[in-house]
Amino acid sequence: MNVGPEAPVSAFPRISPFEHQFQQHRVEKDGLWKFRSSNQGKRHFFSMEALFGRYRRPGSTVLGNNDSVSYLHMMEDELILATDEEYYDQFNDNTGLNFFDRTTYDVVPNMNAPGARIRWGWLNDDDSGIELTGWWIAQADSVWSADIRSTHKSNPANQAVFDILLSPPDYIFTPIPGYTVQDIGAILQEELKNLASLPLDDGTIDGVSVPYDIDFRIKTISQSWGTNLTWLSTPFVDKKNLKIRGLAGARYMQVREGFSFYGRDSGLVYAEGTTVAATQPDLKVVSLPTGTDENQDGIIDNTGFSEDESSGNTSTTTTVFFLGVNDPVTSYVNNTVDTHLAGPEIGFQFDLGGDKFKIWGQTKFGIMANRSKIKLNGDNIGMITR
Repeated sequence: MNVGPEAPVSAFPRISPFEHQFQQHRVEKDGLWKFRSSNQGKRHFFSMEALFGRYRRPGSTVLGNNDSVSYLHMMEDELILATDEEYYDQFNDNTGLNFFDRTTYDVVPNMNAPGARIRWGWLNDDDSGIELTGWWIAQADSVWSADIRSTHKSNPANQAVFDILLSPPDYIFTPIPGYTVQDIGAILQEELKNLASLPLDDGTIDGVSVPYDIDFRIKTISQSWGTNLTWLSTPFVDKKNLKIRGLAGARYMQVREGFSFYGRDSGLVYAEGTTVAATQPDLKVVSLPTGTDENQDGIIDNTGFSEDESSGNTSTTTTVFFLGVNDPVTSYVNNTVDTHLAGPEIGFQFDLGGDKFKIWGQTKFGIMANRSKIKLNGDNIGMITR
């Protein structure tokens, strides 16, 4: 029997009470018991990602009032009187022939934009954690011009003279040295175009459709950014190469959208014959948009009359009368919407793979409060030739 003093207490015990801070016991299939312990603490993560975004385009809604009469049917009687029934029927029976047709929003090209996302957070020993994300998609601008679909193209050589004809105080009646009345008429036949119309509710039964023969453009703008804070639960499916966990958190988003319409019209009515042009308000006669020069006068799809397809190889000249019912008009509408969205969200995340290679994804559902601020301004939206 050994008698003596006990061994001194070590300041650094062999078994530390601080080891194995996390312990997990569970019974799995067939009664197998598993035990996992860890003391590695929080595992932080950080990533920067490049994004490719595509904003949703406007739908197929008509630009303007969908219930208003088209320009073709609004001018049916005048067109038949100025030309003939066959001319009207060629437009009416073939929807592919544009005659100051209305347009829809979906003509705007796709709005693609680059972006970036930053993720930061941590995972605990039990694989629960916190994730903070911020993302940003750059502004996307998309413009559509009715000139794209026009078979009637401008002649750059006419631009200087055409600008004078659109300038105050005398506009098309401005005398230009070296140019005769016939020269001015030929320039107008080549530069005024069969572009598009804006259908409006002007208080009448059928409404009106406003034609534009110089410029017709629509533009859309979109930009967005946001952030979200997410709590990640301990995985409820925890396999060797698969983990599924619940998510809960909150999200904030800001979306800025803009729409603008820009149109220019000469304020002129025109037809073949001074009596017809003077007595038929709102009348703008154009050639069938075939993209060919039927009368071989050097102008494709003349404005002011219908080219004679029966003229064969013979060049013909037609007298067109341009009457200034109104000064040239610029119409525009600008609309911007600044939207703030915020609310809670829940979902799940899956991790497929191991430590060296992993594919993960998230699916979330949420309810968001919406606060929007709308700004709208415009000018000269109405029947131009009245």
